[in-house]
This record gives sequence, C-alpha cells and structure tokens, in this order.
Amino acid sequence: GLFEVPAKKVLTISANNDVTIDGKITAIDNSKVTLKGLTLANSNGVTSPYGHLDNETKTSILATYNAGFEVINCTLNITSEYGGIRNQEGNNAFLIVKNSTFNCNGQRPIIYKANVDIDGCTFNDQYKYALQLYGFADQSLTYVANVKFTNNKIVEPCKTSGKEPQAISISGSYQFIGGNLHIEKNTVGSCVYCYDNKTNVLNYLDTWTVSGDVNKSDFV
Repeated sequence: GLFEVPAKKVLTISANNDVTIDGKITAIDNSKVTLKGLTLANSNGVTSPYGHLDNETKTSILATYNAGFEVINCTLNITSEYGGIRNQEGNNAFLIVKNSTFNCNGQRPIIYKANVDIDGCTFNDQYKYALQLYGFADQSLTYVANVKFTNNKIVEPCKTSGKEPQAISISGSYQFIGGNLHIEKNTVGSCVYCYDNKTNVLNYLDTWTVSGDVNKSDFV
C-alpha cells in the first residue's frame, strides 16, 4: 500500500529484521522518517501523486522537496527501475543510510539530489552505480550538496546489467556550488562517474576526498 507522512511530521518505524513493508513510503515537505530493522519492497508498483515521473516508478522510499529519511539496518528488495530510494527535488532534502543491504536485481538503488550519507552498506547486482546524483533540468542547475559514501561493499560484477560497478554517478544537469564530497574505504567501485556535465563538478566544492579510480582532470 501507500503510506504518506504529512509535511513537518516525524515518524519512526522500528523492528528486529522480522517485519516487511511491501509498498511505498512517501515523506512530504520537511517531514522526517526513520526506518530501522525492516525489509522494504514495492512489488505491486504502488505510486503516489508526488515527484517527477513517480507514476512510472515503483520506488519503495520517496522523499519530496525537503523531506528526509534515515534508513538503518534495513534490507531493500528492488524489483523495477527506480525502485529503491528517490528524491530529485529540494536542496535541503537528506538521506542517511547505515548498515543496510540493497538487493537491486539490475536496477538503480538510490537516486538523490543532495545531502547523502551512506555508510557500511552492501549493494548486490545494482545497475552500474550505487548512488546517482541527479537534478532535473527544469529546476535550478546549481546545488549545495554534502555527499558521503564510505565503507560500502559493491558486489561485482553487475550480473543483470553487465555494467562495471561504480560508487557514484553525477549526471543530468547537476552542478555543485558548494558542499563536500567524500568517497572512501569502499570495496570495489570506489569511483566517480560523470556524464552530461563534466565541468564544474569538483572545482566548486568546498572540499572533496576521493579514493579509488578517479582522475580529477575528468571533472575540472
């Protein structure tokens, strides 16, 4: 089913890895949702009226505008494109994911616009990248973003898509005007991949620390 958290509300759902939520959880502007010890899926393709193109997706978690999610010790079973965690609106939206497992089945696990902290997670069979930073072209093309991607395991190869695994994709009309990018201590795919907008990605950040297969000249 569809569960919507109204604007400016706070919700926590906690279990001991013995509860499955099969449907969509949507957080509306300036609300905050914490999910702990859950299995999450959207096998029936439940949609909501919020978010670009959402009627075409089977996202399990959708944050609209400046809403935020904490996902701790959860398992996400993704069955369709964009079926994991998604936000592409709101410079103050945030996502914290800790010690969670993404069973991607060849799909994109996380698409987010800004303020992401992903640590200690495992990504199985994702479509190419574990995290896609993406902004819509009909919005402002500049974002202040703080991104941490640390201590994660990206299982290779991406058996469904046949793609080389990567940590982060910076794509669409995305351009940083500040913030911090930190990618470190990941196993396999500790790299940044950028397309469409290869200029002004790293040189406008306040700080950036990246370990792995990265050539700074590709981004500045």
